[in-house]
Amino acid sequence: TGWIARIAPMPATGWQVIAARSTSPLQLLSFGWAALAALGTLAIAAALKGWEQRRQIIALRLSQSEKLESMVIERTADLAREVEARSQAEVELRAAQEALIHTEKMAALGRMSAAIVHEISQPLAAMEATLSAAELGVDHSDEVTMTRLGKARGMIRRMQRTTKHLRSFARK
Repeated sequence: TGWIARIAPMPATGWQVIAARSTSPLQLLSFGWAALAALGTLAIAAALKGWEQRRQIIALRLSQSEKLESMVIERTADLAREVEARSQAEVELRAAQEALIHTEKMAALGRMSAAIVHEISQPLAAMEATLSAAELGVDHSDEVTMTRLGKARGMIRRMQRTTKHLRSFARK
């Protein structure tokens, strides 16, 4: 171990006073202070490290929150697009159903026209044949009868034109 000494001159006597002391307690004290300083430094470093980690955790949570929020916004937009697509599909389906109903009504009208043409054409043809036979057997000088037969024939032809239009409608 070391020693520390102090020399003080005494001028009145000419002597010197030497005071010596062991450095062990001072070394122990300096080691204590060094250990205390090291512990203080470690505590400060640990506090700084803890603060930095806390800052990183907060930043990570904020980042995760922003990512989650963007995912929610994206999913909401996807759902809105899906709802819009389904609404559009529903509108198109209704339009197709209405067109199908209209087409079915037109087909029924066509079948009905064909049935009417069929039922009316035969009696009209029979009436025209009867009128032709009547014209052969009537005196052509009787103008009243000939006029009546001509009017009847005109009405029959008019009805035949109407049935012809109905027949063309039934074909479409």
